Amino acid sequence: MVSDPASTVSAGMHQTPIVDELWRRRQMKAAGSATPEVRVFAADHPKTPQFSRTSITYPFSSSEKLRDSYSNPWGKIRVGRVLEDLDALAGNIAAYHCESDQPPLVIVTASVDRITMRHRANLKDDMTLSGTVAWVGTSSLEIHMAVTSSWTDMPWLTAQFVFVARDPQSGKAARVPPLAPETQNEKDLFERCAAISQARKQARKERDAAKADSVSMLEWPDHQYLVKAQDLLKKSVQLTQFPSLMGHYVFQSDTAASNQLICQPQQRNTRGRVFGGFLMRRAFELGFATSYSFSGAQPRFREVDRVVFHSPVEIGDLLRLRSTVLYTSTSKDGRTLMHIEVEAFVAKPEHKSTVLSNTFNFTFESDGKLVLPEVLPASIEEAHKAVCQMSLNREQEVCDAAPSAQ
Repeated sequence: MVSDPASTVSAGMHQTPIVDELWRRRQMKAAGSATPEVRVFAADHPKTPQFSRTSITYPFSSSEKLRDSYSNPWGKIRVGRVLEDLDALAGNIAAYHCESDQPPLVIVTASVDRITMRHRANLKDDMTLSGTVAWVGTSSLEIHMAVTSSWTDMPWLTAQFVFVARDPQSGKAARVPPLAPETQNEKDLFERCAAISQARKQARKERDAAKADSVSMLEWPDHQYLVKAQDLLKKSVQLTQFPSLMGHYVFQSDTAASNQLICQPQQRNTRGRVFGGFLMRRAFELGFATSYSFSGAQPRFREVDRVVFHSPVEIGDLLRLRSTVLYTSTSKDGRTLMHIEVEAFVAKPEHKSTVLSNTFNFTFESDGKLVLPEVLPASIEEAHKAVCQMSLNREQEVCDAAPSAQ
């Protein structure tokens, strides 16, 4: 579905109040009416992080209606709603940075690197969602955001999104304006993001080379994780052959939950496709339900480990979501962690085919007093998913432990 440019109906009217306001601001800025004087830059003109810095406030303390729209069944903040807002804010920030005297680029979400809950938020407090561009490559931008309650400067939630720019005519990667960090903190963050990006490129090259020399089509983080996968599969064989002797184990497939829906016009973004924030919310809430069912107690959200946008979802598509517990682990503070993967597929019944559109990885925690079963893969593909997530979590732990981590 392509939105009618002449329509007076805003796509944001069907989203959260914050998304609606952010998209309204973006539309006004694009039309040149956000400020009395609009300065237009050349496409290769460097921009500072301050240029794209954007914030919006949740006036929870004075708006009962807003509190109600963001409340979950237990009176806490509905995290899935905030995920929608994060995607909208990140889109605004990326669009502001890419403004130039040339035709507007197509800016799309490539991935979510991480969204971490630092502490519990209270719906009685006003909150501010803010962010800016932290790093820029040739055609990609990394956006860092935070949600902060009015009583503290320490954010209760932080997020990192990656966007890519495409030429509106050819659809190919397009160059984005350079970033010119000014403060020492901005320069340090830029260098850290650049180093992480380079390390990921090198890791991809090494995985591609290893894959070319292997009969398997699966990419393994390194040899130790292949060995780990093989060990998990040995346990799976034992569970199949001697289920009564294996104790507290379950197969990944036994933890699965799924649902499907037709994507409606009310779920569109500003470009007429299904809003990525809506997809994140639906995946998050299915993942929450999966961990709730698996643990037998209300789980607590810990973080979004990664989201990958493989292909766009169109209005009218039949979308299928499937959630599984990949594995469990124990945190440093003694809580049991449930590592959930949600895959989204666009199904084409007419062609008897499906296409993977998104992969979402979440971590939820349960009360440390609960003893949960160990989850085992039943195939090499399931083992691969589990150990790749283990590798990613290990990378995040190393990053968190680094002195420069923020």
